[in-house]
Amino acid sequence: MDLMEPLYERALARQVLPSMGFVDQAAELLMQAKGIRKHVKQRLIKRLCNEPQRVLSWQWVDSELQYFFDEHPIAQVIEVGAGFSTRFHRLSFDSDWPQFSWLQIDSEAVVNTAKAMFPKTDNYHYLAHDFCALTWVPNLHFDKPAVVVVEDENLSEDLALSLYSCEQLLAATGHMHLIIKVSEGVCDALFKAFSGRIKLINRLRLCRSQEFNFKNLWSGVSGRNIKKTNLLHLELESKAGLE
Repeated sequence: MDLMEPLYERALARQVLPSMGFVDQAAELLMQAKGIRKHVKQRLIKRLCNEPQRVLSWQWVDSELQYFFDEHPIAQVIEVGAGFSTRFHRLSFDSDWPQFSWLQIDSEAVVNTAKAMFPKTDNYHYLAHDFCALTWVPNLHFDKPAVVVVEDENLSEDLALSLYSCEQLLAATGHMHLIIKVSEGVCDALFKAFSGRIKLINRLRLCRSQEFNFKNLWSGVSGRNIKKTNLLHLELESKAGLE
């Protein structure tokens, strides 16, 4: 999938699903400036209509981060593998005076393109790093409350990578919040691996059929070919002690 397509989806959400109340002005402006081919626009509109839970997941992560900022106004967000994310801009727009800082970790190609696409901002930084290399960034230290966001299922579905990366981040932060999209199996493995060091803050379960037809936003759906995905907001501690 073209890396611009998730951005275009967010730009189209207000038009396609106005009742959901999702607005991404930065994405809308970028789509207007760059233009979008008619067949791509039609395909993305169809996908949004069939999968409104995509919009729900964006809103849920935004709201969980806002709750975190309410408790920790001066915070550090680490967004991993997010492509051309506009979440920083959405949350900054809703804040009178944003004090949080942002670090986007992505491939060198994505970082270089994003730097050229978005205006430079003092509290937004990029780091080019291969998240899938199973080697974490050396000397990455944090002096603020930290929250890590991993929404890319291609990253979070790799169990070994997810667990290893969480451990490496914990070594750097000592204590962090993690917002991650995972399947049921990976979800169970995360809780087992971090037993005594993990606390569930919130969870959203999403369901869709393998044919991508919208079924139900909640996990009580029964039937065949249903893929269950969890959006988790976790609190992780480097040492046992979380209640």
